[in-house]
Amino acid sequence: MNNQQIVKFTLDLYNKLQSEREELENIWGEVCKYVRPNLALTKEKAADVYDSTAMLAAEYLTSSLWSYISNSSTNWFYLKAKDSAKENPLIKAYLHTATEAIKDSFHNSQTGFYYKCYEFYADLVNYGTAIFYTYEDLTRKEVSYQTCNLQDTYIYSASNTVDTVIRKIVLSATEALDFFGENNVSKKILRSSKEQNNEEFTFLHITCPAKIMAKKFHSSRKMPFASYYIDVAEQSILQESGYFEFPFMVSRWYTHTNNLYGQSPAMIALPDIKMVNAMAKTMLIAAQKLIDPPMLAPNELSIQGIKTVPGSVIYGGIDPLTGNQLIKPLAMGIESGNTYTMQEQVRNSVRESFFYSLLLYAYSANATATEVLSVNEQKLKILGSKIARIQSEFLYPLIKRQLVLLQRLGLVQGLPISFHWQDIEVVFLSSWNRFEKFTDSFALSQTSNFIQSVQSFCPDAYKLVDWQAAISLMAEANGLSKNIMNNNITTNNLTKGEK
Repeated sequence: MNNQQIVKFTLDLYNKLQSEREELENIWGEVCKYVRPNLALTKEKAADVYDSTAMLAAEYLTSSLWSYISNSSTNWFYLKAKDSAKENPLIKAYLHTATEAIKDSFHNSQTGFYYKCYEFYADLVNYGTAIFYTYEDLTRKEVSYQTCNLQDTYIYSASNTVDTVIRKIVLSATEALDFFGENNVSKKILRSSKEQNNEEFTFLHITCPAKIMAKKFHSSRKMPFASYYIDVAEQSILQESGYFEFPFMVSRWYTHTNNLYGQSPAMIALPDIKMVNAMAKTMLIAAQKLIDPPMLAPNELSIQGIKTVPGSVIYGGIDPLTGNQLIKPLAMGIESGNTYTMQEQVRNSVRESFFYSLLLYAYSANATATEVLSVNEQKLKILGSKIARIQSEFLYPLIKRQLVLLQRLGLVQGLPISFHWQDIEVVFLSSWNRFEKFTDSFALSQTSNFIQSVQSFCPDAYKLVDWQAAISLMAEANGLSKNIMNNNITTNNLTKGEK
């Protein structure tokens, strides 16, 4: 009876979430049409798209996010102990080994983490919501990744933290047989597989806190998160399992109150995107009329028709008596200059919705530190909250789960005694985080210069600064690997002038 109740609960929740999201999916469909036409969120074709401004701007923002916060060519994170008092040599060695193991798994070309990560950012920029799924591949003994298709993935939570995901999965009979096993699928799937008729079947995969199922259906699952695969047609559970951690990382660009799904730059710019496409279409029609204008002709010639192709002869186009031209092009008097200016204004509005000029800003060869600081501060003010959210909702839980999965697969040793998961902190070292450090490093540089200038009459001024922390700050701001730093030199050694 419990299984039937779980199936009914899942189907009812799925239908409810599907109904509530209809209006949002219409907006996603328009974004898909005008900004990311290759993504099959809708069946609409991009036949009415005449301007690529939004596509290029969205692609540039996606590339910038990938480059700024999780670039495959940089060391963009490391693990450390939250409490420095616990960071003894054994703990340091473990955290260093764990960090390198996570980096190696991310760089595994078979799993393709970095290009799937790029897909995640693209969903975030275009649709305001992105969902990333991580799971163990026991056969290959590695961690696999998937950026979920938003069209078939639904999120839910009683609070603002997503803890329930329902995925719709469509499989052929052969695929279903391989995935669930011959003993678990229905007779209809078995028959379809034998007949090889390419019939497709729909399944739902729900992942939610086990306590929800325990409370509703007296389930006794031991794992914190329950997982069920359900055959929609047969209304039966094909597979039941669970997760020790929530396997989905759900990030939003920004959200409104009591709304789980996010808003994106593309959604904000959608009115201007549609406008610039309409203007581009009008400009094309106007240009076509200027190049191949309508023709003015006597009534009798209009019956015969006029051929205006290159090299054609228009008979009757000249009055034989007066020699006057009888067929003339219609002078449209189209002024394209003002229209083009208006179009560029709307294009710029679209670009700025994706922070194009801010991200594209290039420093001059002789830019001062103050100029660089000013631009970086502007970037932090505008994009800081968005990137902080990506790191907290996506990258932080991803790295923590990655470490746990690698340990279960035997690719990382167990935690040292008296050291727990909650004792581990993820430190981000990406280009973006160096922007944040740059403000402090600039202030430190100015302070150091001031100390040097007053040292002649205040020789102990340098003792006011913790130089070990100062050097670490400068190293992080300039992207120097933590492994290169010698942490055995103490602040006392430095103040004594030892090197």
